Amino acid sequence: RVLRAMQFTYWILIRSKAELMKLKVGDIDRTLKRIRFSADLSKNEQEAFRDYPEEFEKVLDEMDFDNLPKDWYIIGKKGMPGPLKCHKDFLSDSWRPIRDKLGLSDKYTIYSWKHTRIIHELMKGTEGPDISHMARHEEFKTTKDYARGYDISLKYIYKPEDLTF
Repeated sequence: RVLRAMQFTYWILIRSKAELMKLKVGDIDRTLKRIRFSADLSKNEQEAFRDYPEEFEKVLDEMDFDNLPKDWYIIGKKGMPGPLKCHKDFLSDSWRPIRDKLGLSDKYTIYSWKHTRIIHELMKGTEGPDISHMARHEEFKTTKDYARGYDISLKYIYKPEDLTF
């Protein structure tokens, strides 16, 4: 359950609590390889579409995505795809014991995977405006805020293929 939320947050740069918990199977178009972020899902209340990376296909395959009803939530009531949405604290309640067992600070959340992906894209050399578009940020300043832990020297240490979920 938590792993799936982390994968979605990382690969499609979605806000885990506010958006992922409302995302439905029908919002993902495998033919066009893109996600529909409906107006009620998005922070700015505007509908948007974003392509998803090829690596995300594996996540969908693992879920047996093509056999799920279009009106089901990606994170349903019990954390698996289902017809009923999970409660608002489901993801944080599921993550907390894992984080505590690992001895991680409470600043590490599922949402941190969005930050990680943005830093990975910078390390791969993806241009800032392209990252802003992928993350649905209206201003590059927002993207820069996410990249606060980025150290340019890291891009000389890791290979692009190392920068993945």
